[in-house]
Amino acid sequence: MTRIDFYLINSDDPQARLRIACRLVEKAYHQNHQIFIHCSDPTTAAEFDDMLWNLRETAFIPHGNLHIDSADNKSPILIGVEPPEHSHDLMINLDKSVAADFGRYTRVLELVCQGDPEWVQIGRDNYKHYRKIGYPLHTHNI
Repeated sequence: MTRIDFYLINSDDPQARLRIACRLVEKAYHQNHQIFIHCSDPTTAAEFDDMLWNLRETAFIPHGNLHIDSADNKSPILIGVEPPEHSHDLMINLDKSVAADFGRYTRVLELVCQGDPEWVQIGRDNYKHYRKIGYPLHTHNI
């Protein structure tokens, strides 16, 4: 069963979610996870793509953007609005809603900015959804 982790970010800066997501991608990549970053739109996907390329001078995080690259990209990290056809074991959800196919992943990470009322409500709604259908939920304060 998919494990759902909510990361509660003590910030009202919308960019904080993306910065934390970059750190989580880097950590998961170094643990040899296959990662899909689910974005709400191509603009967010492109922004996150740029952030990963510019994470740090000493960091190299190989990834592909499904909106730009081929849909059969075999990169260990893929960014997109629609999920890749092949499986990844970790999904980072940067969309506002629960992904329809979240259950095919081993883990799903949801990031919630605690200082932004809209994201707090989105986080609550998503949490209730996962809880209602019986998935194990875990929270982490950042």
